[in-house]
Amino acid sequence: MIICMLIHPPLFAQEKGPRSLSDSIKPLGGNTEKMCSNDIILFNLRKNPSYKAIEQAMNEAIRIASRALPGDTITLPVVVHIIHQDPNSIPDQDVIDGIKDLNDAFSKSGAYSASVGADTKLRFCLSQKDPDGGNTSGITRTTSFLGDDLNMDNEDSRLKNLIQWDPNRYINIWLVSNIHGEAYVDFLCGSWYRLGVGGYATLPPGGGASDGIVIAGFGKTLAHEMGHYLGLYHTFEGGCNNYNCLTDGDMVCDTPPDNSVRPSFSCLFPQNTCRTDTLSNYSNGSFPADVPDQVANFMDYGNGACSNEFTQGQADRMRAAILTQRAGLLQD
Repeated sequence: MIICMLIHPPLFAQEKGPRSLSDSIKPLGGNTEKMCSNDIILFNLRKNPSYKAIEQAMNEAIRIASRALPGDTITLPVVVHIIHQDPNSIPDQDVIDGIKDLNDAFSKSGAYSASVGADTKLRFCLSQKDPDGGNTSGITRTTSFLGDDLNMDNEDSRLKNLIQWDPNRYINIWLVSNIHGEAYVDFLCGSWYRLGVGGYATLPPGGGASDGIVIAGFGKTLAHEMGHYLGLYHTFEGGCNNYNCLTDGDMVCDTPPDNSVRPSFSCLFPQNTCRTDTLSNYSNGSFPADVPDQVANFMDYGNGACSNEFTQGQADRMRAAILTQRAGLLQD
């Protein structure tokens, strides 16, 4: 997804120790793609020791719960808030199609049927009941200029204060036309290089006034942000560190360590940025040999055209996150 012409340390160098994702990611030149800004959000949140403690407790609860998960399909209620100066210009069918695509991504069907990933057994439906028990389409419309060029740094709370259903019971998705923000920025050779923001989401446990997902479009962007909302990190979280695949990196053993947000110019022949795949007891048996970066993963930045899968480990983590962190979504 990203075109990179920057000087960078050798891609195949093995990590010597843990590091912060935000320390490792460099802005990438010459690209106008819209990226996810969760790395920046997490970097700022982790400056607060209390947040780090909450995050650690969340991850420990997910690890414990993932050992004994039910196998049935879980369906979660969604409400889409269209925020626009002319919200009626976006028809219901666009939203319905967007949620169908999300379900296809999570069930490896439709456009994603060729995926070698897992059916997560997670599904999403536009809620038929509003917070007061009345009938609803699961779509709301609010007239506001905030949706036309949302500044995520200064206007996030203003956007969400316009309308939010109980975040403990609904997945709130705010659909805007454009998000004004910089996922990554750098100054190189006399020029600024910037990557815009296509969406962002809150990680568990959530439940507060900011909880939910903000997107500037459906498709793979929503699948990616829903992954964050349900507890997934980027595949390149923590770089090559893989001493314990249950606690290092993205904390999912069947996604190989990844040390790059650079593009893969081929879906069939992706680069290999880490040589630590076989550590941590062969990543708990997932990788008896070193493998290339998993650019087909929805939570990777390797190449948007390749994205079509969640792994079984990611499915287990999301399901465990629902049961332990977002149980309020499990409405009757």
